[in-house]
Amino acid sequence: MEKLNTKDITGYSWASPERKFVGAGKGISEELGRDPLSTHLKTRHLFDVKTARAANTLSLPPPSRAGRVLHVISGKGIVRHKDRITPIETGDAFIIPPDQPYQPGNDDTETLFPIW
Repeated sequence: MEKLNTKDITGYSWASPERKFVGAGKGISEELGRDPLSTHLKTRHLFDVKTARAANTLSLPPPSRAGRVLHVISGKGIVRHKDRITPIETGDAFIIPPDQPYQPGNDDTETLFPIW
């Protein structure tokens, strides 16, 4: 078993060229040894776990071959997936299957804090 505390992980941020899409987060899976380019289950990990922070803007998560569990720690927002937009709020959790495109975002004035 590997253990870490997310306060010890250096965060990262991303933005589109015109800063229409902005977000920040921490790659928990990578810190626990995940190799995002591996096809081997042991080094790829079954789920890809990250923390994220999105102010009143849409955020663009990096694509992942692994499935994801998304859990909203605080805030409100939306998730675009397939042909739908689903509202999300504090306490919501769901599974995103591997290779399914999705985009969580914030359409509220409160900062959105999901873990995926």
